[in-house]
Amino acid sequence: MHVVLAGRNEERLREQQTSIKTAGGSAAIHPVDVRQEKAVAALFDSIDGPISGVVFNLGANVKHPLAETEGWLFEHLWRVACFGGFLVAREATKRMAETGGGSLLYTGATGSLRGAAGHSAFAAAKAGLRMVAESAAREYGPQGVHVGHVIVDGVVDGDKVRNAFPDLVAQRGEEGLLDPDSIAEAF
Repeated sequence: MHVVLAGRNEERLREQQTSIKTAGGSAAIHPVDVRQEKAVAALFDSIDGPISGVVFNLGANVKHPLAETEGWLFEHLWRVACFGGFLVAREATKRMAETGGGSLLYTGATGSLRGAAGHSAFAAAKAGLRMVAESAAREYGPQGVHVGHVIVDGVVDGDKVRNAFPDLVAQRGEEGLLDPDSIAEAF
């Protein structure tokens, strides 16, 4: 399977591309800001051949008390996690339906199901993404497109968490974090 890696950080995309190629796979990169409608459409227009699967694994989680959450921050999280998910759904599902089907998988979070103190913006964005996924599933399921929303309920072990929240990592311990490779295998 040929993989198209898309994201804002070209350096990280190149690292992932190299890893895939080193393992014998085939990968291309496409820098894109998922908040930009024309950029998302251009991404999907650039893909030759049928699309069999798309994984949307975006979301910016920040913790701010509701009274201190500025409008721009709330909108930013919504644009990344919900609006970006809508744009990807719109572009991916119509192409998959035209070529016989495929799968579109979204990474959800605990916030997709319930809010938490300090996470109103994140929870609203992730809950909205869940509704985009559910609506797309009902609309495109009969056309052979499987749309899934997978709840990842916990703290994912990675550089971002380890650098931004070292106290949380220490508190949880190595067994209290979710393994990204296990999550990828489940997807």
